[in-house]
Amino acid sequence: NIPGANTPGAGVPPATAPVPAPVPAPPANAGQPGSSSTAPPNFGTGSGTATDATGLTLSIEDRGDRFQVGNDIEYFISIRNDSQSPDTNIILTIKLPPQLRLKEYSGPTTASSNSADWRTINMAPIRSLRAGESVQYTIRATVEQAGEIATRAEVTSLRSVQATIQEARSLATP
Repeated sequence: NIPGANTPGAGVPPATAPVPAPVPAPPANAGQPGSSSTAPPNFGTGSGTATDATGLTLSIEDRGDRFQVGNDIEYFISIRNDSQSPDTNIILTIKLPPQLRLKEYSGPTTASSNSADWRTINMAPIRSLRAGESVQYTIRATVEQAGEIATRAEVTSLRSVQATIQEARSLATP
């Protein structure tokens, strides 16, 4: 068993809980190394899928490509084990761009953030994902600024220590 997996910690809001108003912070770092995406992130489609060498597939979709300031954007994130073996300690990290403010999330595990503005969302580890099994998360954020929106999802696991990275890219208008 993985300590803390599927267990909320002190100060961690439960899944689907609204997130407190953010405290201004600098934008999240971009260009993290370790991408093993099978294709470059898609701009304009709002979705993308990446599979690593161990068969762990990550997809992120926002169901649209243009959003207005003040409106919500909803992301659907899926992790699927396409290998023939179970995988363990699957960790999902979501990085929101400066144009977005996290409103709520849902999924099979709790979340935490090491930033006051919740731009980096760390989901608690998934203990095990059997061959062919998948899990889904939903993230809802409010668009606060116009411009290109690139929301990044990263997943690692015991068998896949190098992060699989995928982005959903969209455009926010005033």
